[in-house]
Amino acid sequence: MMVDIVIRKKEQFRQLWENTIKPKISKGLEGGPVLVRLTRETKSRLQEQKYHAMINDIGATACVKINGATADLSNPAVAKALLISWYEYELNEMGETLSKPSQKVFDLIRCELITVRASSKDFTVKEGAGFIEFLYKIGAEYGARWSERTLSYDQYPEINQ
Repeated sequence: MMVDIVIRKKEQFRQLWENTIKPKISKGLEGGPVLVRLTRETKSRLQEQKYHAMINDIGATACVKINGATADLSNPAVAKALLISWYEYELNEMGETLSKPSQKVFDLIRCELITVRASSKDFTVKEGAGFIEFLYKIGAEYGARWSERTLSYDQYPEINQ
């Protein structure tokens, strides 16, 4: 059993402790030891759903031509990898970095550098919102047509925070 509880204000803590956290820990301990982990909030599930819909729309409808070559974004996994790479590059050009950036590692067998790309699952809320903004920019620049699914997320203002 895994439970995510987000505390945004110090004032919420006492009530959440008594009504939610403490009872869940007590119930969990009935089955054995429990791991309690404190961490900063990462991107929201809504952000994740929105940018996956946007990536699919870009791959299906946009014609991304860069330096005379056309990027094939029809495979969603390839589209996601390239778009995250381009987002990270743009951040770096502005003097910013992702909280968990890509890494270059040396492959001892093939004797070459490989890139372990940044993962969207590690985005902070701010990085997730920035990625969505970046996808809108790419979509507008290369003619993406947004699906009803993508547009349906616009009713949730917390996605862009």
